[in-house]
Amino acid sequence: MEKNELVSSVDLYREIIDRVVSKHDSPFQRMMRKAKDIDLDYFEKVAHGGNRLSAELNMELKDYVVEEFSRMADELFSKELGRHIIADVLEAAETVFHGEHNNAYVDFIDDISRSLTWYVANEMVTAGQPMFSNDEVRRKYKSAKKITLEEFIKGTNYKDVIDFYTALMDNTWWACRVVAVDRTRCFLTQLADDLKNENK
Repeated sequence: MEKNELVSSVDLYREIIDRVVSKHDSPFQRMMRKAKDIDLDYFEKVAHGGNRLSAELNMELKDYVVEEFSRMADELFSKELGRHIIADVLEAAETVFHGEHNNAYVDFIDDISRSLTWYVANEMVTAGQPMFSNDEVRRKYKSAKKITLEEFIKGTNYKDVIDFYTALMDNTWWACRVVAVDRTRCFLTQLADDLKNENK
């Protein structure tokens, strides 16, 4: 937060959104960039061009990647970050109101809390819908695993392997975006609740 300046509750609210969601180094943006790179980080090294499904190309690959993203979210959206932001807000409020915790001070903090709640409900991006549903991915997995006699003779099961690989990667990318969006929403909601509790 900016120091040595009188700021409004709107200024502080915007700074929080920048710090958590919008800026290049914010937790949300870092997670979204990581999600965008799952093809290079996780999928490119998995064999997917043959007629037979490789052992490492399976449904567990998605679970592994999503778990990695959940761990990343735990680190980025730490309680310590929340405490720092609240401390910065309270310090700014103390400066604006010269240490007096009057009604205007309470309203100032409440305005920020309400703005964060509003942002989560109305402005926070969503993960959208996956191109391939979980059921579709599972069906493609079964098709890729099973090599029919015709596919064996003609060597055409690679099409099913590629279909599964593509669907799994897209569905995993979507699931990682869900983690990023959900964790950001939860963090901002908790921040709003914690600020509200500061006024009790």
